[in-house]
Parts: sequence; C-alpha cells; structure tokens
Amino acid sequence: MSTSAQRRIGFPTIFNWNSPINRTQYLLQNILLLFVFFTCQLMVFAATTRSGTPPSVQTFAGIMTLVVLLFGQAAASRRLVDLGMSRWWMLAQIVPFLNLYLLCVLFAGRGGSATSKASKAPDQAVVNEAHDL
Repeated sequence: MSTSAQRRIGFPTIFNWNSPINRTQYLLQNILLLFVFFTCQLMVFAATTRSGTPPSVQTFAGIMTLVVLLFGQAAASRRLVDLGMSRWWMLAQIVPFLNLYLLCVLFAGRGGSATSKASKAPDQAVVNEAHDL
C-alpha cells in the first residue's frame, strides 16, 4: 500500500521516520509502546520460576525491548521533524537533565510547521505529474 493510500485511509505511518506527527499522535504512540513493553515484562515475570528465568524468555524480552526502543526512537524522530528541530536532539536522551528538557519539548512543544510542508509536498508532486502528462 502506498503512502498516499495510507494517508487517505488514515493508517498511521509508524515505519516512516520522515513524516511528522503531532503531540496527540506522539502521546498515543508512546502509550501503546509502554503497554507493549509492560505486557512483555509481565509475561517474563509470570514465566520466572524459583530456579530463574528460562533463556528463551530472556531472549524474547530482549528482542521486545529492542523493538519498543526502535519504535520509540522513530516516534521521537518524527516528532522532532514536526517541531522543526534537528534529529541530533535525539542524543539528548542520554544526557541527564537535558533528557527531561527534551521530553517536555516533545510532549508539549507546538509543532505544525513541518506538517503543513509535508502535507503540501505530495499534493504538489501529483499536480506536477498531471501537468507533465
């Protein structure tokens, strides 16, 4: 399914690191990621016995943690695009106190400048393609 078809239907483009998302979408995506992460942690806790956690469960938990981390970074990247900030700000997540500032900006910052540019660009491309025919 093409990106334009996804936009028309309303499917989120969670695999696209370049499309901007607004505050609400960022918040909902983070809530979903936390739900998935804590569900996996609960499954690991339930599988733990007195002798320890089986290696297969540890592997599953590690893979799911990496998946959640990957999608979290994708959401942060897309939100930074919406705010018009450089993606180098993602490195602020590893710096104490600067990461709190970044979280405040990502959750409360007013974006939209990149959203209007991104939404106009595909429409203009379609007009140009139709004009060339």
